Amino acid sequence: MDPDNNEILSENVGGPVSDLSDFFRKLDSERIITLNVCSFFEQQKEPLPAILEATGRLEAGEVLRLIVPFEPIPLYGVLGGEGFLHWSEPPLDSEGDWIVFFYREEDFDFGNRIDERFFEEDEELAVIDLRKNGESDWQKQILEKVEALVYGRVLLVLSDSKLAEILEMVDERGFGIRSKESAAGGWETRIWRKS
Repeated sequence: MDPDNNEILSENVGGPVSDLSDFFRKLDSERIITLNVCSFFEQQKEPLPAILEATGRLEAGEVLRLIVPFEPIPLYGVLGGEGFLHWSEPPLDSEGDWIVFFYREEDFDFGNRIDERFFEEDEELAVIDLRKNGESDWQKQILEKVEALVYGRVLLVLSDSKLAEILEMVDERGFGIRSKESAAGGWETRIWRKS
């Protein structure tokens, strides 16, 4: 993706989302605010005030596209505390820059449009089977597995009943959830990291 090319086609989110890069490339250019902070580092200036100013100006439905010479891991926590999620694109080669999109979760509902391939049976699916298990630490077991999830992986929890209390806790932590009654009886709950 050419950071200086902001010619992005307008398209509704619609349909499954498995890679947000494609979505952001197609987002209407009027909804993207681009900030290149590479020169800040070359001049040994602190870019955080400019980044905070840019995010503070974002209107509903707008996205900050940040161009930076390295992955800004500390910034994820700073802006996360302000209610922003992020999508990072590493450089294509060692000379390139990182592109990170910051957006508000309430503006884009990616979590409910997770790619259906995540719901197919395959070896990539982590499974916890609580049916007739009787384990007393099942909540702790689920939370540990959920926290260890990486984007693109799904945790499948099989249970005799709907796990309303734990689902609320997982939802509060920003994970996507889909529960349904299984054909064989009981419940199948899939949990995934939204970003």
